[in-house]
Amino acid sequence: MSYKRNLGAVAALTLTFGGIFGVAPAVAEEANAISVSDGAAVLSSIVPGVLGGDSPETTITLSDGAVLDGSGAAAARGTDSTDATHVDVVATPKDSKPLSVSFSLDDVTEGISSSNGLSTFATSDPEIARYLAESAYGVRVITAYQTPQDSYESRTTFDFRAGETPEANPQGGYYLKVGDDIVGAIDAPWALDAEGRSLATSYTWDGSTLVQTVNVPTDAEFPIIADPAWSYTWTAVVTKGSPQDIHTKMHQCFNCIFPVEGAPKAFPTTGTKLPLVVRAFPGAPFPLNFACVFAMESYSAGNPLFPGGRFGFWFDADPSHVDGAGSMISFDWWTGAENPLNNETMRFTVYGSIMNSNPGGAPQSAYQIGAKANWGQFVENYIGSTGGYPGDGSWAWIN
Repeated sequence: MSYKRNLGAVAALTLTFGGIFGVAPAVAEEANAISVSDGAAVLSSIVPGVLGGDSPETTITLSDGAVLDGSGAAAARGTDSTDATHVDVVATPKDSKPLSVSFSLDDVTEGISSSNGLSTFATSDPEIARYLAESAYGVRVITAYQTPQDSYESRTTFDFRAGETPEANPQGGYYLKVGDDIVGAIDAPWALDAEGRSLATSYTWDGSTLVQTVNVPTDAEFPIIADPAWSYTWTAVVTKGSPQDIHTKMHQCFNCIFPVEGAPKAFPTTGTKLPLVVRAFPGAPFPLNFACVFAMESYSAGNPLFPGGRFGFWFDADPSHVDGAGSMISFDWWTGAENPLNNETMRFTVYGSIMNSNPGGAPQSAYQIGAKANWGQFVENYIGSTGGYPGDGSWAWIN
């Protein structure tokens, strides 16, 4: 199916907080020549259902103090003839402390509209618009191109806190770290044209400015979309064991510790398809399809991201997975240079990037509650292998 309408490209990065993969959003059958100044129409036409609406856990405030609450008024008075819009995002996940990030949308001149979790901004080029789209515990920063461009480059400048740095993760995105704390994540870049072909896209840093570039070939079909995902990132402090110990035990018996039905006993190798399923309760019929492909494991000491050592692995979603093709999840057991909290011996970080805005029919916030409980069981299973027991105080989520 081709879309040779002069609609443009969409390039985006996703900022997420906190800390798993159904059917990918379908591409609309007809988009027509929609103006990029109508952000809701553009995204609904290209990826219907991807917008999650206003999130009760996320508050977005512009530089003039206007809160993007879906009223439509905030974005319209957001900025006047400036070359950037400053944005503060605060996410307050259930059972976790608030987290925040601040950044500027470079080249924005004025707000156009704000409604249902999406705000649209004009830029100095009338053929380019930028969008802010809320997701549970985060925000998407999207750039839309009305017509083919000489280059496809968007810039977002971060106001990093003292000691905050972006550090590349193995999945192609970045963790935002303050010392040993992971306080957020930036998803790996991703792009497809209207026929579903993957396009090369990448990040570079220019000081504190993140630059995303999409390489659009001459035969690409418009519109082009990049990164329509939402994510979560959580970290727990653990006071028993070590990355080396869990590495050894999971290689002895993977499904003795990994808490998802269908996991094998033998530790998977790269490319192994895992027929994972998730049930509402043990034995429940009609389980959710969580089939995925084992991507890679890594174990290292002195890793620049985790100086004290790390054991980690990640999965890519199978196309049949409820989170949608292109989704992924990673698990890291790691120690930093210093671990001062509660006599900790290591930390556990889980990072999920989900393409489907409504996986398994569950709202994003409800889905994350279930996911967090499941990955808590991952920690509990490991604690049990060290001689501990549920509720013994040997681990806790810190965000």
